Amino acid sequence: MGRNKAQEEIDIMNYEHFMNRAYKLNRRIKVPHKMELGNLINAEYGINLKLIGSHRKQLNQLKKRIRTGIQIMLPVVNNKELYNLYTQTTYAKNSNELILIINKGLILSEKLK
Repeated sequence: MGRNKAQEEIDIMNYEHFMNRAYKLNRRIKVPHKMELGNLINAEYGINLKLIGSHRKQLNQLKKRIRTGIQIMLPVVNNKELYNLYTQTTYAKNSNELILIINKGLILSEKLK
């Protein structure tokens, strides 16, 4: 059985909001899109694997994007907890762990709203 679709959509939108904060600071990164996290969630449930690739591929791409976003925000936010999220992202094993990181990152980067 899958996750609650309403909560999944909220988590996906939170990812996009978080990454948009980094994008506003550095427009040289790829524009964030909510389907980046959506693809990882789908891969975890074996949905559309032929189109989106494996869970590991999606996870590694998303972790790299989130770490890049955090690196961009760090000089402006200047928060040790945000740096800790960078480290936690490296060791995240699935979308649920990344969602926790994103939600905490949204709080820590609130001033970039």
